[in-house]
Formats: sequence, C-alpha cells, structure tokens
Amino acid sequence: MIKQAIELRANSHLKLLASCWSPPGWMKTNDSIVGGYIKGSPGGKYYKTYAKYHVKFLDSYKSEGINFWGITTTNEPFNVVKNAPYIFNNVGLTPEMLRDFIKLDLGPILQESDYGVDKLNVLILDDKKQYLPQYTEVILTDPETAKFVTGIAVHWYDDGEDPYEYLSPTHDKFPNYFIMSTEATAGYKKDAPNTGQLGNWTRAEEYAYDMIQDFQRYVTGWIDWTFVSDSLTGGPSWNHGKFDSSILVDPKMDTYYRNPMFYALGHFSKFIPPNSVYIGHNIQGNSMGISCATFIDPSQQLVIVLLNTNDHQVNLIVNNFTSIAIPISLDSHSITTLVTPSSLP
Repeated sequence: MIKQAIELRANSHLKLLASCWSPPGWMKTNDSIVGGYIKGSPGGKYYKTYAKYHVKFLDSYKSEGINFWGITTTNEPFNVVKNAPYIFNNVGLTPEMLRDFIKLDLGPILQESDYGVDKLNVLILDDKKQYLPQYTEVILTDPETAKFVTGIAVHWYDDGEDPYEYLSPTHDKFPNYFIMSTEATAGYKKDAPNTGQLGNWTRAEEYAYDMIQDFQRYVTGWIDWTFVSDSLTGGPSWNHGKFDSSILVDPKMDTYYRNPMFYALGHFSKFIPPNSVYIGHNIQGNSMGISCATFIDPSQQLVIVLLNTNDHQVNLIVNNFTSIAIPISLDSHSITTLVTPSSLP
C-alpha cells in the first residue's frame, strides 16, 4: 500500500512517520504489550534491544525502497505512568525515562546506523498537549539528549481543559524544535459513540477547528488517525474498538464513502501545500463561532481557511487579501477557503 501511495504521488514527496506503540511483551515488566514498563533501566540490555528494534524496522522498509521521514519515540507514554485504564498496546515512559532512553540508547544507535537527525526526524512525546511542559522541560534542556531530537508530537485529546494553551509557550521556550499534531480521531469523546457515523458534519467541524487552533499556535502539520476504516461503523482496530474515519469502506458492497471529515481535511491539504507559512489574520467585530487561519504558499499566494460553526450566516469583510476589501458571506456550519495572488510586497 505504501508503494502504491508513493507511485501515485510520483511528482511530490510523500513523508512517512512511524510510531512504535509497544515493544514485545518479553521486553516488559508485565510480559504484555498492553501497559507495563521496559525491563531494567535506560542503558540496559532491554532498552538497547528496543532501540535496535527501531533500526531493524527502518532497515526492513529501506530494503523495500521505502524511507521514513521520521519516527516518534513511542505512542502516548504517559498513559501507563498515570495509571490510566488503557486497552491499547502501549508502554510507560516517564519524562526522565524517555530522556535517558534517547540519550543512551535510541539516539546513538540511530546515529551509528545512518539514521541521524540529518536524515531522520525524531519526535518526542506523541501524547496529549497537557504533558508538553513535563516532557519538553526534562528532555530538551538536556543537551546530550536534545541533539538527537528534531520535533515534538502532540495529540488532540484533552482532559476537560483548554489543551491549546500549552503550544505557544512550548514554541517560545524551544523554538528550534517543530511541533506536529500526530493523532486525531473522531468519536473518542464520552458524549459521542465510539463508532463510525456516515455523514456526521459536526466531526468535520471539530477537525477543522482543531487544525486552525493548532496552526495559530505554531503547529506545522496535522495527521488523521485513522484515515480509512473497512466498516461503516468504524474499525476494526487492534482492541476491537470502533472509531470514525474520513473514509468508510463497505466491503459487502465493494464501495466506500467520503465522510465530511475528508472534505474538512481537503480545505487544508489541497490548498496549503508543504512549505507554506502561517501569517495569521485578525477578525474584527463579532467573531463568535468564527475561526480563521491564513497562509502564504510557496507561490506567494494567500490562502485563508474560514470556519463558521454558528447556526446562522455570517457576513465578513476581508481586508489585505486583494487590492480592495472583499465582502464574503459564510453559510451556517460551513468551511470556506479563499485563494488569491498575494498583495504583499
């Protein structure tokens, strides 16, 4: 499937990011791929084996002509640490454990195996935004660890608080490390069923809103999880759970459906190419329910994505977009993208 994707994207570079969720059970304190910690301590034989596990993965794909743009240091390491009820394959790594694992094991073996930071991006955390202070402070203030790291991965889930407040301070403190949103899935919330919902527009708005909020706070990319489910109700997944997807496949009818989330993503992926620069845009007047993100693309075009979550139409005047002010009406519950040659010098 990856080879097919590369072939379809022959004229543009496809960036692949891998994330290991758990080492095999025999490497762990509970002999299971669900929960538990790696046996011993960083620098020990089990941590070194886990680091080598990453290299073998990368080597195996390279032998098939597939090269990865980056890896994360593990998926959601704090769920085990905080004793969260968790049913996915995962492994616990405190900020200190992850720091020392990168410094003593993963970083050196990647460097020795020709996967240094000049060739492979290494993203830390890969967990909720709320944990940014703990992990970045411990890991990125250690120069021997930080030299093996290029980015920070975050997820869109929250614990009943504003998760976006942690992004800008992290960027301000560690501006040399990019931030990327590496996981989002609809249907995880307690007030919504964990299942695919064909045609659910609210979830499309949630996707667009999260992307805009992220991009306003220095996030450089956004990854859907999962993009395709081979069931109209979502799934199957490793733990038999069911989650919504941008594309739902009906194997019985040999067909598929594009959910509204697919088109929400398209407003960004189709019109904001790689190497675009976020510049922001002020909304004056009553902006309740309106979200906005503005970019300059590599061809120097301006791109504005506007989200209206109101139950009513909203009329706006867009300034500094062309040589004259542009009036625009946003339909209720709509996503609108404007593209025009840049009026900036």
